[in-house]
Amino acid sequence: MPITVRPALPADALSIAKIHVLAWQKAYRGIVADTYLDTLSVERRASFWHGVLSSPEHGATPQVQVAIHRDAVSGETVVGWIAYGKTRDTDKDETWAEFQAIYLHPSHWARGIGRQLSQAALDCLAEAGFSNVSLWVLAKNTRAREFYGRIGFAEDPGSAKLFTIADASVEELRYAAPLAPAKAA
Repeated sequence: MPITVRPALPADALSIAKIHVLAWQKAYRGIVADTYLDTLSVERRASFWHGVLSSPEHGATPQVQVAIHRDAVSGETVVGWIAYGKTRDTDKDETWAEFQAIYLHPSHWARGIGRQLSQAALDCLAEAGFSNVSLWVLAKNTRAREFYGRIGFAEDPGSAKLFTIADASVEELRYAAPLAPAKAA
């Protein structure tokens, strides 16, 4: 499947939102309350992402890239996305970056697209001078945790935290990886 990765545009907001909602509904079923998942709004997510992608500060953080599938029938389709930038964690210094979110349309899981998106983000973060990257993942999301392990992330011991979604506590774990120095051009 021919996939290209490029920076997201404001026009991608609806596609990003659809993937965001569908991936949450598929990946977090049984982890997050069904009633919450069933009320996720593509329209609210699209409005949020359009604001992020249209913001003059968008060049700072987060950066968003999309995975594009092209074919003769449907043309160009966004099938996944990643948001990343400097870390939001107060216990990390300016050498740390963060994957803030990565989601694929469920029909495109396990096809190497997540690896492509991750590598594109890692390359950009290394070029920006970051030395390390972290991410947060739901402890019960074993599929995602296994994926992150395959691409070089490991659990950051002692970093677990609880947060609330739909009046329920959910545990998140921080994963981290060193960044390879950017290659000389």
